[in-house]
Amino acid sequence: MADGKTIYFVDGAGKSHGPMTISELKRFWDGGYINVGTHVFTSDGSLAAWTPLGKVPKLLGAVQAGGMQLGVAVKKEAAVIATRPKRDSLAREAEAEAARQQWDASHAGQNLALETGRWEHKAQAAQADEKRAKGLRKVAELEERHLDEKLMAAEAKLAMSRDALDRLSSGTLLKSEQSRSTFGSSSDPRTLRRPPAHILRFTPV
Repeated sequence: MADGKTIYFVDGAGKSHGPMTISELKRFWDGGYINVGTHVFTSDGSLAAWTPLGKVPKLLGAVQAGGMQLGVAVKKEAAVIATRPKRDSLAREAEAEAARQQWDASHAGQNLALETGRWEHKAQAAQADEKRAKGLRKVAELEERHLDEKLMAAEAKLAMSRDALDRLSSGTLLKSEQSRSTFGSSSDPRTLRRPPAHILRFTPV
């Protein structure tokens, strides 16, 4: 296996790294980033598919030479694996919290939209009430004006009736005076008018 940039590996997150040399791969081994379970692949044709590093003895021996022992690497990998559930749990909690915050924001937006709609409806109702009140005031003003006109007309009719009554009373008195004057001033019995029946005095026999 040539020491060229032909080696690839996949980390625990599923991300591919490479191409790299055996020396570069060894640094990942020494740092505890890869272990015997890490899948590797070579582009020089020596590996036909992705294969766990522990099943490639030559490559495993090359990265172990002068570096960390296999047992230490396995222990580190075990420690990494042990922390994965916790990381996964934290990730799920973070996702749940993000989803909850998103739902809260959406719910708050809906509540705000509903509240805004209610206030707009109230404002429209208030405007309608104001217009209705203005209309009623105009109707009341017209009715008041109409009543004033009726009152003025009634007062005019009353004045006319009083005037006519006064004229009628004056004419009746004048005729009465003229009648008494004519009856009392004539010396000719033939010209004397017979007094009205209601003023004739009857002398009992």
